[in-house]
This record gives sequence, structure tokens and C-alpha cells, in this order.
Amino acid sequence: MARLEIEVNVFRDKNLSHPIKVSSSELVPGDIMEIPDSKIMPCDAILINGLCIMNESMLTGESIPVVKNSLPMGSALYNPTEDKQYTLYAGTVCIQSRANQGGHVIGLVTNTGFMTLKGGLVRSMLFPRKADFRFYTDALKFIGILVLLSFVGTSSHLSFWRLT
Repeated sequence: MARLEIEVNVFRDKNLSHPIKVSSSELVPGDIMEIPDSKIMPCDAILINGLCIMNESMLTGESIPVVKNSLPMGSALYNPTEDKQYTLYAGTVCIQSRANQGGHVIGLVTNTGFMTLKGGLVRSMLFPRKADFRFYTDALKFIGILVLLSFVGTSSHLSFWRLT
């Protein structure tokens, strides 16, 4: 589930007419790749040209496919947290894709491997954070103070009976 390796078409050296077939393990951020139809996405990518219908149920649990549009041309900077409608995530399946102006449906690779959203989920399962509940530490402090007060109360009660 964590390791996925498929062949993808990559456009390198700014040559968008002839794609090169490479293994998805050779993808690096900054590559421009053709979005594979009916296959699992091997990386996180920004959709540059085209429209995709993605099945994100592996990541979100939602059974309804999500429509992803290409990033609009403009001066605004891409923000991965706000621009999710343009982002294709690793582990999701491209159900259908269409190119806008002919050509290819392409995306810009942003993250690969454990740096993807899927990789973060796998990483959190393999290496969970230590759960430190403040309630437990506060409860132990409270019980310690009660024990200390009981010793003080018992010793003062015993010293009172010795005096009389």
C-alpha cells in the first residue's frame, strides 16, 4: 500500500511534444508529467492543463468523485492549503481526464514519496507521535499533593495525641 511504482510519461527539457516514459520512482518535484488515466497517482501534482475526475476515497473516505480543474493563469501564487481544487494527491485514482486545448492533460509534480499527503498518512501510522495527555500528569500531581497533605495531617494528629 505504501510503495507504488508505475510507468509515467514525463516532459523534460521543456519539450512538451515528446514525453519520456520513466518509472514513477524517478519523478522529482518540478517534473511535468502526463496524468495517467485510470491509474493511481504516484505523486502530488498541480493540474496545469486539463480537467480530471478523481476518486479520493483512499485519502478522505468520501465515495463521491471530485472534479479537479487546471490552475488558472494569473499572478496569484499557488497555495497548497487553499488551492486544493487544483491539486492531485498521491494514492488517488484518475477516473477520467480531458485536455483543455488539445494535447495532453499535464501536471507539475510538487511532492514525491513520503513527502506527499499519502506519505504523511503512512508515516504517521509507522511512527506515531507519543500521546502525552496533560490530564494524566495533572491527576498524578493532584494525587501526590493529597498524599503529602494526608501525611502532614496524620503526623500533626499523632503529635497532638502525644501531647495530651
